[in-house]
Amino acid sequence: MKKQSYLTAPTFAPELEDKFSGFTEKRARPVVAFIYWIGGILPLVFMLSDYFNDAYRFDELLLTRSIYMVFWATITFATLSKWRLLTLTQSMLLYVAVGMCYVPYLNMIVGERYVQVVPTALFYLFGIVISQLGAKMALKAGLISCVMPTLLLLAFDKFNQAERNIVFLMFVWGIATWVASLILEKINRRLFLYEHDLDQANRHNQELREKEAQANRFKSDFLAQMSHEIRTPLTAILGYAESYFSEGLSRETKDGTVRTIRQNGEHILTLVNDILDLSKIEAGKLQIEKLNTNWLNVIEQVQQMQAEQAYKKGLEFNLDYHYPLPTEIITDPTRLKQILINLTSNAIKFTAHGSVNLAVSYSREQNTLLFILKDSGIGMSNTMLTGLFKPYHQGDISVRRNYGGTGLGLYICKQLVEKLGGEIKVRSTEGQGSTFTFSIKAEQTASSELIYQSEGQSQKPNHEASMGLKVQLAGHVLIAEDNTDNRKLITLKLEQLGLQVTQAEHGEQAVEKALLNDFDLILMDIQMPVMSGEEAIEIIRASDGDIPCRINR
Repeated sequence: MKKQSYLTAPTFAPELEDKFSGFTEKRARPVVAFIYWIGGILPLVFMLSDYFNDAYRFDELLLTRSIYMVFWATITFATLSKWRLLTLTQSMLLYVAVGMCYVPYLNMIVGERYVQVVPTALFYLFGIVISQLGAKMALKAGLISCVMPTLLLLAFDKFNQAERNIVFLMFVWGIATWVASLILEKINRRLFLYEHDLDQANRHNQELREKEAQANRFKSDFLAQMSHEIRTPLTAILGYAESYFSEGLSRETKDGTVRTIRQNGEHILTLVNDILDLSKIEAGKLQIEKLNTNWLNVIEQVQQMQAEQAYKKGLEFNLDYHYPLPTEIITDPTRLKQILINLTSNAIKFTAHGSVNLAVSYSREQNTLLFILKDSGIGMSNTMLTGLFKPYHQGDISVRRNYGGTGLGLYICKQLVEKLGGEIKVRSTEGQGSTFTFSIKAEQTASSELIYQSEGQSQKPNHEASMGLKVQLAGHVLIAEDNTDNRKLITLKLEQLGLQVTQAEHGEQAVEKALLNDFDLILMDIQMPVMSGEEAIEIIRASDGDIPCRINR
């Protein structure tokens, strides 16, 4: 249905309320107030004109005008007072009805001088239109309201003295209309801008509420998935641990039981580490170390670890070096390894056939390392790619059901990559695999060299072949750990390396033993009874700053 204009609408008030509906009705009230002001001031102007120029006419119309003024005052009060007894539509309809009754009755009383009254009635109605147009068309409305009285009187071809007075009064009223329209335009513009800002703020708040609700849904799903991810390996650990002590088990079966317990324990540890990293990220406490790093060793460790996992699934895991490459850079080796393991593990998990390929290159201009990981797995749709690096996001339900996981890995990877001075991107086609590309800042150390390889060679750079060698150490280590099982386990591992170990159950005990003995290394837990690890370390370092202390966070 075509919307009617101001001039063609059956009544002006409904059109007015359509334009200023809802909470913007306050914009319409100044316009209506101006209309009522015109409706009251105009009869008063005519009364004063008759009082000074035509006493007979003044006496003849006094009662009629007084009745009109009473109606006018009542309607105005009922509409614009704080009680607002009438809506804008009701008051405008009533106001127009009173005016239309008043003008013909005035015409009947005046009789032979009706020609003077007809322009008055037209001015009255036209004033309503002009006033409503004023807020939107201030300039045009003002010009029309000034010129129209003269044009109307010329149309009736009556230009005697009395009508010239009317023309003068109408011209003055037109100027007042123009000025008032400009004022209304300024007020309404201010109101509109305020309401526009308010509307934007409301939309922004609504978007925030929707995002918060979505985040809460993701968190609820995450907690449900996390409980499943933890409960499942715990069940396996407890079940296999109980079966280990069963009679009649072969050595091979017991070894398999221990391997299963270890695998499930590592899975739980990965989940817990992800949760801890997430909490640090959200708290803004994720710390990155800057160490001189033989990053090629890190890459080789990841390759050896993931190649075995890929082999178990019948996949190829290929590593391609694009030379030249630096031998040593300044970065956080632990976080770099975490990123690579997370991405390569995902690639292997979501690939059933084919291969996983990792390519590494170095840009001397940008001083960055670039990693490109490509798989031939299930790929991802555009919808899945949209929220891929958001926390708790894991594609659709089928992915979660078929492949498991918590939806934290890629989010953590993105945060770590950015902390290392790079960025991460992904390209994927559903059913054809995915390609992850990420970079990190790779400032070379003073002792770093660039490794070049002639075209056509495929051998890998020489690395320190320390993997697989049995290491024997010498030294005295202090372990401060309140958990008995962890303390015994760490002691066992260190003693297997040939180290002498002294144990402490809390921070205060660790301080006492550290001050009485010479230790080559102190391993300190943070959250312990009596005295925390951080307090203990401060005291120990204050007394002997030469002892290296490793804090377990």
